[in-house]
Amino acid sequence: MTQIALLADTHMPKGARRLPQRCAELVAGAEALVHAGDFATVAVLQELEALCPVVHAVHGNVDEAVL
Repeated sequence: MTQIALLADTHMPKGARRLPQRCAELVAGAEALVHAGDFATVAVLQELEALCPVVHAVHGNVDEAVL
Protein backbone atom coordinates (compact mmCIF):
# COMPACT_ATOMS: atom_id res chain seq x y z
CA MET A 1 0.00 0.00 0.00
CA THR A 2 1.28 3.47 -0.89
CA GLN A 3 1.29 6.03 1.90
CA ILE A 4 0.99 9.71 1.05
CA ALA A 5 1.10 12.40 3.72
CA LEU A 6 -1.05 15.50 3.30
CA LEU A 7 -0.40 18.76 5.16
CA ALA A 8 -1.58 22.33 4.82
CA ASP A 9 -1.38 25.60 6.69
CA THR A 10 1.50 24.65 8.97
CA HIS A 11 2.42 28.37 9.30
CA MET A 12 5.86 27.66 10.77
CA PRO A 13 7.85 28.98 12.40
CA LYS A 14 5.44 30.95 14.52
CA GLY A 15 6.67 31.16 18.06
CA ALA A 16 7.85 27.72 19.11
CA ARG A 17 5.47 25.90 16.75
CA ARG A 18 6.85 22.62 15.38
CA LEU A 19 5.31 19.61 13.69
CA PRO A 20 4.03 17.25 16.36
CA GLN A 21 6.40 14.30 16.75
CA ARG A 22 3.82 11.77 15.51
CA CYS A 23 3.13 13.90 12.44
CA ALA A 24 6.86 14.07 11.63
CA GLU A 25 7.08 10.29 12.00
CA LEU A 26 4.17 9.75 9.61
CA VAL A 27 5.63 12.18 7.06
CA ALA A 28 9.00 10.44 7.30
CA GLY A 29 7.34 7.08 6.66
CA ALA A 30 5.38 8.28 3.64
CA GLU A 31 6.46 7.77 0.05
CA ALA A 32 5.36 11.31 -0.81
CA LEU A 33 4.17 14.45 0.91
CA VAL A 34 1.62 16.88 -0.52
CA HIS A 35 1.63 20.29 1.18
CA ALA A 36 -1.31 22.47 0.20
CA GLY A 37 0.40 25.78 0.97
CA ASP A 38 1.23 28.14 3.81
CA PHE A 39 4.36 26.53 5.23
CA ALA A 40 5.65 30.15 5.40
CA THR A 41 9.46 29.89 5.01
CA VAL A 42 12.00 28.14 2.82
CA ALA A 43 13.49 26.56 5.96
CA VAL A 44 10.20 24.77 6.69
CA LEU A 45 10.02 23.46 3.12
CA GLN A 46 13.60 22.20 3.46
CA GLU A 47 12.73 20.54 6.78
CA LEU A 48 9.84 18.73 5.11
CA GLU A 49 12.08 17.68 2.22
CA ALA A 50 14.52 16.21 4.73
CA LEU A 51 11.72 14.10 6.22
CA CYS A 52 10.25 12.78 2.98
CA PRO A 53 12.00 12.00 -0.30
CA VAL A 54 9.20 13.39 -2.51
CA VAL A 55 7.48 16.68 -1.68
CA HIS A 56 4.81 18.31 -3.82
CA ALA A 57 3.81 21.75 -2.59
CA VAL A 58 1.90 24.78 -3.75
CA HIS A 59 2.67 28.39 -2.91
CA GLY A 60 0.30 29.73 -0.26
CA ASN A 61 -0.62 33.34 0.43
CA VAL A 62 1.66 33.56 3.50
CA ASP A 63 4.69 31.83 1.92
CA GLU A 64 7.89 33.77 1.29
CA ALA A 65 8.13 35.27 -2.18
CA VAL A 66 11.28 33.25 -3.02
CA LEU A 67 9.33 30.02 -2.80
